[in-house]
Amino acid sequence: MDGKKGIHPSVGVGILSVLLIFIFVFMLINASTLRAALHDSTENYALDMSSQLAGDISSRMKAVQMEMKLMADSISMVSGTDKELAEFIERKSEISGFDAMAFLGADGRAVPADFSSSMFQEGIDASFRGEMRVTAYTEGQNVLYTVPVYQGNQITGVLAGLRNKANMQALIQPTSFEGRGLTCIVDSDGKVIISPTDIKPFLTLDTIFNESGKSEVSRAVMEMKEDLENRKEGVFRFTAVNGEELFLSYHALTVNDWTLLTLIPADLISGQAEKYIFYSFLIIGSIVVIFGLFIFAVSRFYSKSRKRLEQIAYVDSVTGGRNNAAFHAMYRKLAET
Repeated sequence: MDGKKGIHPSVGVGILSVLLIFIFVFMLINASTLRAALHDSTENYALDMSSQLAGDISSRMKAVQMEMKLMADSISMVSGTDKELAEFIERKSEISGFDAMAFLGADGRAVPADFSSSMFQEGIDASFRGEMRVTAYTEGQNVLYTVPVYQGNQITGVLAGLRNKANMQALIQPTSFEGRGLTCIVDSDGKVIISPTDIKPFLTLDTIFNESGKSEVSRAVMEMKEDLENRKEGVFRFTAVNGEELFLSYHALTVNDWTLLTLIPADLISGQAEKYIFYSFLIIGSIVVIFGLFIFAVSRFYSKSRKRLEQIAYVDSVTGGRNNAAFHAMYRKLAET
């Protein structure tokens, strides 16, 4: 019998299946690309915000030094007893937020007299040579600001201002990163100068990396150490020992050879988005399963219906054998061969 042949139902089902698989693969690729883009955005955000934070910290430290320089100029004009000078220094100390301040004369006297300068001698000696110094002592427990005090062109003493660990931690604590960032200050050798409130991630640079077979991380660490020595900035991603994905950015400060390290979670920006990406995968996966079950049901129904129609068309209802239509169909098939 002549006539146009349509698309076989199984072929149509196959085409729909391939199309659905293609859509699912495209969704996977799109989600993976989106995730990578979000991580790049997080990296750029970490670099930009850490750079601003480093600039802010440097500016504040420089501002403290300039404030102390003005105090030193005022001290050179103060005439009176050591008691009056001590009262003047105490007032300035409270206004400036120092934990302790003192004037150390070239003749060896200290005002107030109970200020112990033995452990801070390095910074004090530098200021007697005319330098303004910021020096960390006892593993970042104290930071000492020192500026020279001039009388004319001659250095007659040094003004020293002491800030403790908590005071300095408040200085470097980031207000961005949704409260999930940690910062610390290290020198060019990687030694912690000012620690964050949680020191553990920054005790040594090597302990925050999972170095078991992580060649890329090892190279990043070595590159960072070289950058620290050359006063460069950068950022890289790594997996911590506890399995958490993190970004570490580093920026040189304008004070000494110090560098600001900032540690933030890699999912800081992508965290919420990844949740919805995961939900999208669940939805698409559910659709694939449902559609697969639907195709299976249609195929089974089609197969049973075809067998039933063949039975009606080619089987004699009385004898149960082949009827005349089945004989003619078999004859045509044999004749074509």
